[in-house]
Amino acid sequence: MELTPPQSEQSPPNAIASPPTYGVSQFAIAANPGEFLLTVGHSRAIFEPQQGVLTQKYVVEWLATFSMSPVSAKQLVDGLSKAIARYENQTGPIPTVGANAHEQP
Repeated sequence: MELTPPQSEQSPPNAIASPPTYGVSQFAIAANPGEFLLTVGHSRAIFEPQQGVLTQKYVVEWLATFSMSPVSAKQLVDGLSKAIARYENQTGPIPTVGANAHEQP
């Protein structure tokens, strides 16, 4: 016998589940002739015993890689640029740290 939750507990028809949300602060970007790859992650501190003393070091935990066509990558850049411009118009300039850190020579 299959149990069905009461109507009030069921998702409405055509409901879309929200994808997971990640807080990210690290990015790796690569491109080849057919796609762009955006890998995202975050930094976190870990503590390791070294010579009897806990030593803190930072590591990057990579969470996901997104593959997209060149057209989609350009749409992403355009959308982010517009969103950043709107944000800065409302709140002021966003400070940049390592502004050229993601540029490839």
